[in-house]
Amino acid sequence: MGDAVQWAVAIVALLSLGVSAASFWLSRGRDEKETAAKADTAHMIATTALAKAEMATAALTDARIEFAREYASTNDLAAAENRITNSMDNMHREFVRLTERLDRIIEGFKKT
Repeated sequence: MGDAVQWAVAIVALLSLGVSAASFWLSRGRDEKETAAKADTAHMIATTALAKAEMATAALTDARIEFAREYASTNDLAAAENRITNSMDNMHREFVRLTERLDRIIEGFKKT
């Protein structure tokens, strides 16, 4: 009878061990699926963030190019204004000389 009890205890212990092992592997599989789902979600979020960062970088690059164009055209406009001002000053000096010459010519006609 003692042998039967020992065998029964051994069988129950083995069954308990088997149930524990099965429970461990089943819960591990469930945990792996949850972890994989979380990893997929994190990957999706990271991909979206990267796309948004690339769009922001492109927008910033476009803004820099536009600013550079406007800045260059502002410098060009200032240079053109300086050229026009110099030309007008030169024309003014030429007109002054022209009027001085005309005055001398007119004075020459008056004397004769």
